[in-house]
Amino acid sequence: MQAVLKHLEATIALSRETWKRILAEKDDDREWIPNPHQASSIPGGAVNGNMVEGWMTFLDEAAALLQGKKLVPFWRKREKRGVNLRRVFTEPRTFDLVYWVQGTATLPYLEDGENTRPETWQRLQQLFNGRFIGFAFWFN
Repeated sequence: MQAVLKHLEATIALSRETWKRILAEKDDDREWIPNPHQASSIPGGAVNGNMVEGWMTFLDEAAALLQGKKLVPFWRKREKRGVNLRRVFTEPRTFDLVYWVQGTATLPYLEDGENTRPETWQRLQQLFNGRFIGFAFWFN
């Protein structure tokens, strides 16, 4: 699990580096992942400045979750604590899908702190016209 955590953290760092390089490009020749000033070689693959800004917001949010600085909201409405995702990776336990869905398996990872906000994720969906997941696979 700790190796997975390292891979996810590396993915975030490499995505930041990739976008730094994509945004620095000046040409416009068969772009697989275009910057806002380039045309995409993929139909419907145009990327605008708001999307790039949204992607950076996603990277920040994902990094905060993996670092345990932000928590995943617990799905039971009465519970105000959130799941520390970092601890899920650094303190793994036997996985039981039923207990995770039901909520019992999350109890060791619940703590007080700032939860990631649903509005952040809704905004990302809006910026990517409801196709955030597809863009996330494409960008990575």
